Amino acid sequence: MASLDLHRGILNQEAQTVDQRGRIHVLNRENTTDTEQWYHYWRSPSPRMDWHRSPLPQALAEQSINNITRTPTVIGKRGKLVAPPKSDILLALLPNNAVNSTGLSILGSTAKKNFSDWKILWEVEEGNRWEVLFDRYRLAAGDGILSLFVVNGTEVGVLDLNVGL
Repeated sequence: MASLDLHRGILNQEAQTVDQRGRIHVLNRENTTDTEQWYHYWRSPSPRMDWHRSPLPQALAEQSINNITRTPTVIGKRGKLVAPPKSDILLALLPNNAVNSTGLSILGSTAKKNFSDWKILWEVEEGNRWEVLFDRYRLAAGDGILSLFVVNGTEVGVLDLNVGL
């Protein structure tokens, strides 16, 4: 496991999930390089059970309409991790952490590439003022729909995305 110096990392973990193969995934934002950054930790399944740690690619910032990998704020809306059933894809639901922003981005990565091939799958510049939630029960039902619960001011909405998994 990686050690983090005092005042450099974990204020709180962002999110965690376990995928269909028993890999544990953790999302965290930390400042171990003098730049606040999102990190993905994951543990390989037994018998090895090795921990891996890598930052979400800074290069995604150039492709994104949101502030997802440039410099997330030290505190702010938390991201979520989603491991759809019957899939080796991991999704990261990341809020835009720029001040007063309501943007949301969904990134995806694959087990085939050891979760190093993050890419932007979907984004919206506004409409999500609070931490996004997703319906894990609907996702587990296997209809391929990622149902997001979003709050924007006094508006509450459900956004259904066909992730086809």
